[in-house]
Amino acid sequence: MKIVSVVGARPNFVKLAPIHKSLTKYCDHVIVHTGQHYDYEMSDIFFKELRIPKPDINLGIGSTSPGEQIAEMIKGVEAELGYGQKEAVEGDGGGVASKPDLVLVYGDTNSTLAGAFAASANNIPVAHIEAGLRSFDKRMPEERNRILTDHLSDLLYAPTGTAARNLKDEHSAGRIINSGDVSVEVVNEAWKFSKNSAILKELLLEPKKFILFTMHRAESTGTYSNLKTIVETFRQIELETSDRSRSSDLKQPKVSSVSSSSYAGKYIDHGDQLQIVFPIHPRTERILKSYGLYEELVGLENVKIIKPLGYIDFLRLVKESYKVVTDSGGLQKEAYLCSIPCITIRKSTEWVETLQGGWNTLCSFKKEEIVDLILQRIPSLQKDDCKEIFGSGNASEIIRDSIIFGFH
Repeated sequence: MKIVSVVGARPNFVKLAPIHKSLTKYCDHVIVHTGQHYDYEMSDIFFKELRIPKPDINLGIGSTSPGEQIAEMIKGVEAELGYGQKEAVEGDGGGVASKPDLVLVYGDTNSTLAGAFAASANNIPVAHIEAGLRSFDKRMPEERNRILTDHLSDLLYAPTGTAARNLKDEHSAGRIINSGDVSVEVVNEAWKFSKNSAILKELLLEPKKFILFTMHRAESTGTYSNLKTIVETFRQIELETSDRSRSSDLKQPKVSSVSSSSYAGKYIDHGDQLQIVFPIHPRTERILKSYGLYEELVGLENVKIIKPLGYIDFLRLVKESYKVVTDSGGLQKEAYLCSIPCITIRKSTEWVETLQGGWNTLCSFKKEEIVDLILQRIPSLQKDDCKEIFGSGNASEIIRDSIIFGFH
């Protein structure tokens, strides 16, 4: 049996790792990398750390407008699946020599949609891993990619009960399988290695004395006002948590109208040093520089802007952070699995389960609201067993068995 996995971005690589490990003994598994994430920090290091073999094929598409990128990906993947003249840059594996029995796609990236469309257009069955997630906000490119991919797919692997119900409510034609989430396996495995990570020492960080911040979505970074709000938020955090505030005449934060006694109970102390660690996405960096905001960020003493990290170091930062602030879907889930409170700067989330028990909080692009949520002390949070929400940590085995032994 020949199976082709189409990947192209960091979230795809993370989901691919346990699937490849589970499938490789039972079939010919070919990995096609579209090139959506193409530099070392965004691509190669993930293959190395997650022990994924070098892609058999790299289409080398790279960054361009969404429509052009998806079109080029469809063209490249279709060629590799046996339609027309092959145009891809082949790796050591030599490409797809014959028409595959199944194409696997992962998550909600442009590579996901392109792989699903190319396979479906050539009458090759499609399996979507992480199917059924919905934020119900079609302004998000990821939401459009999810919906279209799900309705092109023959096998729909839902990571949660909510995702499975979404697919049923939409009358999806594919076979729905509540597999659980492969991220449980990835996080558990990566944490074994991340314990030895030296990233905190390299960045001069103390555990629970920093906020981990990420932002990359188009709807977040597409306007000057949103990015200016982030700069002003970081500046306010610096004022509120620096040692200078102990001896200054600064008043209590504008975000709070409570008395001094209640403030002391609800918020972290002014004197607590709270660094902000920002592994910056290349696209976000370019936009910040174009708006003239990058230098403002660099000038803030409490902000550490670093290059994107490999998964091992990144997971260590998640686990040791005080809180996570993000617009990422995957990081919301990873923070939950690591028992770290998350603040999500979005109006909605596809990972609705993480909102249970206060582990994840949605907020808008308002400085006062973000600062307030960051400075609040962490309450005594409780949560259900992750096995009940994201499965039992054997999603890759469930997916493998349904493909190898149950797919016709």
